Amino acid sequence: MNIGANIRRLRIEKELTQDKLAGMIGITPQAVSKWEREEGLPDITLLPAIAAALECSTDELLGVDDKPTQEELAAIMQTAADLILGDHSEESQKNTKVDAAVEYLRSQLEKYPKEWGLRINLANFIGMSLQLGGYDEDKLREQIEHYEYVRLKAPDMNKKLAGVIGLMRAYSDLGELEKAEEMAKEMPSGGLSYSDAAIFFLRGDKLREVLRRDIVSSVSAIRRSVAYLTDGINTGYGERITDHIGSLEERLELVELGTSAWELLKNLEGGAIWRAYAANQLRLGAGMLAEAGEFERALDYMERAVEYCRAEPDEKEGYFALSPNHTYGGDAEHIIPSREAKRLMIDAFEQAENYPEDPIHALTGHPRWKALKEKLAEM
Repeated sequence: MNIGANIRRLRIEKELTQDKLAGMIGITPQAVSKWEREEGLPDITLLPAIAAALECSTDELLGVDDKPTQEELAAIMQTAADLILGDHSEESQKNTKVDAAVEYLRSQLEKYPKEWGLRINLANFIGMSLQLGGYDEDKLREQIEHYEYVRLKAPDMNKKLAGVIGLMRAYSDLGELEKAEEMAKEMPSGGLSYSDAAIFFLRGDKLREVLRRDIVSSVSAIRRSVAYLTDGINTGYGERITDHIGSLEERLELVELGTSAWELLKNLEGGAIWRAYAANQLRLGAGMLAEAGEFERALDYMERAVEYCRAEPDEKEGYFALSPNHTYGGDAEHIIPSREAKRLMIDAFEQAENYPEDPIHALTGHPRWKALKEKLAEM
């Protein structure tokens, strides 16, 4: 009987200090410390109060209902894994083997009903059984029972998070989306983002809009970072960020990353500006190459930028901004994507010709420059 160790374990699980526990049962913190160091035992009359403070039974406190040690729990899980993988039998028998492992873990849970680690592993094995055998409401309800126990009893936030995510998935599979959403609201700090959790409780257009906003937000962050690293933004101290971010080729990799981001989104409904952004990203790359004296490569980038101005079949109007709910207003809310890209590129050509300080000004005397300008005008 290891009462001191049990008091310490249960106190830590409840996130109680020795002072707090002592105050709850009307004794000194030194007495609690003495018990936990196994230098003495609590008076038998205090056991109900200690059990109430630690939210356990007196049996658990006394070790009558002990939890398995870490070694015992590891051995249990190894036995369950061996039931599935040990004999390397046919894949067609895998469902039967998983069910055998589930039954074994259920039998162990009868011995250790308060072991949350055993419960979460059992719930996960039931999940494997569901994947192999298909929908089963009884198994899903059993999963919910185990995940709920973990959510309430697990000793730290990471373990509670596993319970919450398991509950969201199980409720979602049952079609109980409101309950899945309630679990999302209880997400511990550091858990899933709203958009990651939304797949468990949103459907149709609502889910599409949440995921779309998440994509837009992520790509906006990429655009902002790439802009800082490729536009040569002045730090205010007479130097540019691009002076400190590596070689030309490393900066060109960032240009390609930004271009790919806008390419990914250019066909999403409502974001006509994305094609113009992609063209502008390539123009930035051309400027870097021109500054380095690599004029042919710079003109290759300009040619790729001009191609974004080519109209596509059945091209539709879109919004000038990232989404219908985030526009720049005025007359530019509805535009044709290729026309917006063309407008930007015409401005880029004119600026390069009129301002010698423009990075791509050195390209304006090249024969390919005139050909690209004519190509752009004909689009």
